[in-house]
Amino acid sequence: MDTDGTVSKIGSCEFQIIHRVLAEQALELIISLGIKARLRTRTARLNGRDCGTAYRIKFTTQIPVFRLPRKLLRQQRAAGRSTQQQRYVVDVRPVPSVPVRCIQVDSPSHLYLAGHGCVPTHNSGVLNVVAAELAACPDVVLWGCDLKHGLELGPWEPVFGRVATTPDQAADLLEAAVRVQTGRGQEMARRKLRTWPTSPAMPALVVLIDEHKPLAGSKRAIEAIETLTSQGRAMAVSLIDTTQYPTVPALGSSLIAPQCAVKVCLRVNTPGEANVILGPGSASAGWKAHEIPKGKPGTLYLDAPGADSPRLARAYHVTDAMVGRLARAHTGRRPTLDPVSRQAASPTAGLGHNPPGSPPHSRLGSPMRSPGGQPNR
Repeated sequence: MDTDGTVSKIGSCEFQIIHRVLAEQALELIISLGIKARLRTRTARLNGRDCGTAYRIKFTTQIPVFRLPRKLLRQQRAAGRSTQQQRYVVDVRPVPSVPVRCIQVDSPSHLYLAGHGCVPTHNSGVLNVVAAELAACPDVVLWGCDLKHGLELGPWEPVFGRVATTPDQAADLLEAAVRVQTGRGQEMARRKLRTWPTSPAMPALVVLIDEHKPLAGSKRAIEAIETLTSQGRAMAVSLIDTTQYPTVPALGSSLIAPQCAVKVCLRVNTPGEANVILGPGSASAGWKAHEIPKGKPGTLYLDAPGADSPRLARAYHVTDAMVGRLARAHTGRRPTLDPVSRQAASPTAGLGHNPPGSPPHSRLGSPMRSPGGQPNR
């Protein structure tokens, strides 16, 4: 940068060279340091003579990139812009569907760099923490929707009564949960109860959704989620929904987010993203999720009844090996739905596409079994 680099009065740095491969390698190095950069070309001329193509890399950063005092001083005097670390969506194009695999790297932060632009990304392990806590509860039945081909909830399958891996299966499962809610409501009315008497014999039903966005286009699924989030609490039918960005288009409804009584917000990039997740004005009120350090994975803000002030919290780290051990440890202890709920969710009540009289099916197509090993009938 001292020889082939310059810096403008506003702190914009530029590196220029006529060697294409070296320019591409320099660009990769700059981007790998977390600096947003762009590469442009022009015709290089000397005294009017065409000297070939010049490759120009421009970027702005607070990282010192010069040793020459005059250049370094100019770079340091320039105030950093808030947008220099932000990336923007400039185009959205449909592409053919292809098989993909969800990955997680073995590092404390789980962060890795994706694509030629080295965009930091990760798969959060917070859902594993939730699943681990619920799997240990003797009065909770777990159902799950995992639209990543079962890659996230698959290891937990032994403790889940049912896991859906396609939008149609998810819609079936969510509608079955609504029927459980309705059946319990009728039973509560008959017994003059205001809340469901949760116990190992009459367990709560919790539905976990790993990444909501693929369901946004399913009218059946969205209508079921709207019903569950607005009416399910008294009947002990709860929904835990995860999504990268809970906007109305991503959720498929404007009625879902306002009904979520508990919100967990991990690190985000901008105050606006924190406001989308936690509500308008949250960032200015102290919910500064955009200021959570990158080196502290699992750090979060919790907005819930009794936790309505901005205080940082941190989730446990549950590794893949721990998931396997926990799932095996709790397999034989899982409760089953009570008779009222089981009848409401049964195929005779319209569960999915199972033939009348057949047992409910798990993700792999085998009958769901009770802790004693016999299929639930």
